[in-house]
Amino acid sequence: EGSAPADPGANVVPLRGGKEETGEAEARPDRFRLASHAAFLDPARLHERLLRRKRRRGWHNLAIERETVDRLLRNDDWCELRLPPERLNPAGFRQLHALEDAALDLLTEYADRFWRRERRRWEQDEMEVVTLDEDDPNHVRAWRLFVDTAGDKLAEDARTLADALREGRFDDLRYWYDTLKVGLIPHKSHAWTPLLHVDEDCAVAVEPVPLDENEKRVVDHLESLAALGHACLRGRELYLIRNRTRGRGVSFFDDFGYYPDFIVWLKDEARQHVLFLDPKGLGRFGGRERRKVALHREIGKVEDRLRKDDPNLRLRAYVLSVTPAARIDDGLRSASDWKRDGVYFLDESDCLQQVIAHALGSEAHAA
Repeated sequence: EGSAPADPGANVVPLRGGKEETGEAEARPDRFRLASHAAFLDPARLHERLLRRKRRRGWHNLAIERETVDRLLRNDDWCELRLPPERLNPAGFRQLHALEDAALDLLTEYADRFWRRERRRWEQDEMEVVTLDEDDPNHVRAWRLFVDTAGDKLAEDARTLADALREGRFDDLRYWYDTLKVGLIPHKSHAWTPLLHVDEDCAVAVEPVPLDENEKRVVDHLESLAALGHACLRGRELYLIRNRTRGRGVSFFDDFGYYPDFIVWLKDEARQHVLFLDPKGLGRFGGRERRKVALHREIGKVEDRLRKDDPNLRLRAYVLSVTPAARIDDGLRSASDWKRDGVYFLDESDCLQQVIAHALGSEAHAA
């Protein structure tokens, strides 16, 4: 579901200019009004710069005409940007370029939101259930290790670790962590092994982005449950993959790309439960955090659309908060209130057991 239209030459969507969902904004002296500043802007240059950003960001099938840019520059009903008064009246070329950069950022944000919304509409009609294989975009085919120097012991150790990864040798895990601060998790339940995580003072850069500490806690906890044969997994197979971003993984929402960190499969003879797990800090609980929490309820709509392909498929989504309930900036809600909205807490030792029990419909730990 997380990909753009498959055929770059089909379904070209034109970017339309005009009133967007934000509506008419109240005029303020510090507000950057595109129409009143149009005389300072070069529409042709802005159009060309916007096309370059389109290519870099991979907005396939999006047609941006010069007339659209002109129309957007003449209207003030689709954006609002507040700037210091001195920046609104350019007194030289430097200030003029800064004003044009602000206009370009507004046009880029408009195009980005438009593209995501249209792509999501297309995806909703094209979603289907497919078998996970090694050609999946989430498959990490190679880890890349980078060091600042080429001749010392650090570089030699990094090359030796790279050889071990290529050969599938994971027997010196403690040595690699002590030496390079790079940890390997040969998770038996992960579709592709190993997963990598790094310490804060690691001198080796790793690509794709390795696990952070909270993501590692989730993986370790699931591995422990599987190794111990915990009752919540009895009679079920457990699989895990790291969900990648930037168009490779599974995403939700049309106004911003939300990629939950993990996809977990719980499979028994009757059903297959797919869980999207996202360990996140919720100290600042803003609009995007609310949307992520809302996926717990909204994912049912996605499940309904996919039932025609697999009637035994169940989808669930949970936020695993690293922030205790009392420190979330959203009123005085109890932990039980949050769990009803799909937010569980990693500081609770049985956090993952609670999530799995809820996903499977068990009464033992249901929130």
